Amino acid sequence: MFKNLFVFLSIICIPLFFVTNFINAEEHDFRQLAENLYTDNSGNYYKDSALTEKIVKVYYFENGVLTPMDIEDYAREMKKIDEFAKSEIKTFYHGRNNHQLIAATDFSPLSPTFPTTYFTYDESRNFEREHPRGRQTPIIRNLSFVDTMTHTFEFSTTQGHSFSVSLSTPERSAFMAGLSFTWTSSATTRQATTISISPRHQGWIEFAAKMRRSEGNINERDFITHRIIRSRFVRADYPVRLPGGSLDGWITGVTRRL
Repeated sequence: MFKNLFVFLSIICIPLFFVTNFINAEEHDFRQLAENLYTDNSGNYYKDSALTEKIVKVYYFENGVLTPMDIEDYAREMKKIDEFAKSEIKTFYHGRNNHQLIAATDFSPLSPTFPTTYFTYDESRNFEREHPRGRQTPIIRNLSFVDTMTHTFEFSTTQGHSFSVSLSTPERSAFMAGLSFTWTSSATTRQATTISISPRHQGWIEFAAKMRRSEGNINERDFITHRIIRSRFVRADYPVRLPGGSLDGWITGVTRRL
């Protein structure tokens, strides 16, 4: 009798075990599209691989106007930006010590004040990228079990620039002269955005500034021969500013279950 009962339970439980695990696997199946951007089998988009922080709305600045953006289009754009940023650059001095690439040429200056060297910036590439998204507003909780909440968030944020190395005043001047896209040291935006928060969920607003990244080499050159005396790699990130002066970027509404 017990043997028959064991066989019966095995027949029932084993298939149930596999079905349960299959369902759980489906619930957590995801693809990573870019840094901090994931999608599930249902076409929803999330910030995390656990699929808990869902992106419910995206806005983009277009011609100085805040415009709703299709989340799928946003995901495609972020994937394209992420893939380009990770692509290999063949024009850099990979693996080379960027000090004393060519020895300085000895010569007698024409006068004590005659310059012996000058700087140039040889830019290898300048491309658009997304600054990591950051929460800009307090978290609003919808404690209702049945009603969806609509909430308007207001925020203001400023984005500055950064260099991978410290530059002297002549080096910075050479860098500015060699840029292929307009330089912006900092920019600010102020916005109000409305999202819907489902029952028993919490929501907030995040902002990702549109940035440009310039990569290349600052070269110190001999004033007479123009040969490179020394060179070092430089990477700079700086914000994109709209014609009206506002910081460019993407606004995302995010919700998460309580």
